[in-house]
Parts: sequence; structure tokens; C-alpha cells
Amino acid sequence: MVQIVSETIIIMIDVFTSVLFAFSVVFSFIGYKKTSQYSNIWLMIGIMFAFSFTVAVSNVLEWAKITAALDPAEDFLNILVIFIFCYIFYYSTKSS
Repeated sequence: MVQIVSETIIIMIDVFTSVLFAFSVVFSFIGYKKTSQYSNIWLMIGIMFAFSFTVAVSNVLEWAKITAALDPAEDFLNILVIFIFCYIFYYSTKSS
């Protein structure tokens, strides 16, 4: 019983983060369209959020016991998010 409740809580948290990352992708691409000075930064932020959204959806599918087929891609995307974040940090400190 406790395991079912904890898995349900984890699924609800993953669904919530999926929704937040989906909104983040939309708002980052809106920022990409509005600004021309930092368009590369906004594009990379949008890609980073899109990868994070894919990871969150993969977690929902895995914890809901639908499929774990995306688990290797999830690990790879998590690594790419770190590299993209480092690129954004480097680019933003270099340009200022």
C-alpha cells in the first residue's frame, strides 16, 4: 500500500514538472522571437527545456509502468542538458 502511494506521488510530481517544462519551452521560444540580441541564448534555453521536458515525460512513463524504453535516451539527454547549461553560462559571461 505504501509503495503504491509513493509511486502515485512520484507520478504526480513528474506530471507537474512535465507541465512546467512545457510552459518553459513555450515561453523561451516567445523570448527567442522577441529579442534579437540574445537570440542564441534563448534558443539554447528552449532546447534545454525541451530536453528536460522529454526527460520528465520519460519519467512519467517509467514510474507509471507504461514503458522504460526511453530510459537510455533520458540519461543521454540529462548529460546534454548539463553541457547546454555550461554553454549558456560561458556565452553569457563572454558577451558581458
